[in-house]
Amino acid sequence: MTEPPPLPAQPLEYFNPNDAPPGRPASVLVVAILAIIFGCYSSLGLLSSAFMLIGGFAGGFPRVNSSPSFIMVYALESFVGGILGVTLLVGGILALSLNPLGRRLLIFYAIAHWILGSIGTICMYLVFLPRVVSTATTSINGKVIAVAVSRPATISPMWIIAIPNLALILLWSLVILIVTTRSRVKSAFVRVSR
Repeated sequence: MTEPPPLPAQPLEYFNPNDAPPGRPASVLVVAILAIIFGCYSSLGLLSSAFMLIGGFAGGFPRVNSSPSFIMVYALESFVGGILGVTLLVGGILALSLNPLGRRLLIFYAIAHWILGSIGTICMYLVFLPRVVSTATTSINGKVIAVAVSRPATISPMWIIAIPNLALILLWSLVILIVTTRSRVKSAFVRVSR
């Protein structure tokens, strides 16, 4: 005849929702999505800068072309900004899956962006833009005439743009650093890597 199956030696363990591993923290999700958006934007900025440089070399900026240091610094800043943009994009994508490399890339981006963004903003608004604005050109009857602009008139409006730009650079880097270095976020990245 048929006998009932033997009972297990230990009682069955039922799923307890409190024992489930916690998922991705919401702050990581928000930073990762913003990182992907800003990373795409910065990567497209690299292409835009390349077209501007090609146009500049082809005679698009007559007065700026006379300054090879401006073109060199602009090209270097565009290239580094594009590389940082790709780093941010890849870091954001990897952070969505809680890959530890994504966290490291976001931290690297935040530190590099904090340092290079601050230096680039200060140099751009103190050195290069006043030089470009002071040698602005206008065209009258097909002739290019250089218009000299007084230096105090060009510096003060630029700081109205430079200070919020610098504040946004520092704020975005600070948000990334705060979110990615919290203990709960660190443990979420470590837990997934095991």
